[in-house]
Amino acid sequence: MRVYFNLVRGNETIRDGEGMDVADLDQAVLDVMDTLRELKRTDPSRSASWKGWTVHVTDENGIAIVTLPLSTTTQ
Repeated sequence: MRVYFNLVRGNETIRDGEGMDVADLDQAVLDVMDTLRELKRTDPSRSASWKGWTVHVTDENGIAIVTLPLSTTTQ
C-alpha cells in the first residue's frame, strides 16, 4: 500500500509527492511520530511553527486514512 503524508493548516496544504510503500499503516504512523519527536528534540524552536498543522496520511486516491495534529505527535 502506498501512503502519502500531507501537511495541512486551514486552506494551506503541503503535499507529499513521493509517498511511501508500507505493509503496516500503524507502523508507518508510529515511524512518522518518532521522526517528528526527534526533530523537536534536536531543534525545539522548530516546533513552535507547527501550531495548527496536521499530518493527513492519505491513500493513493487522496482519501485521508489518519489525521494527526502535529502538536500531539511531538509531546
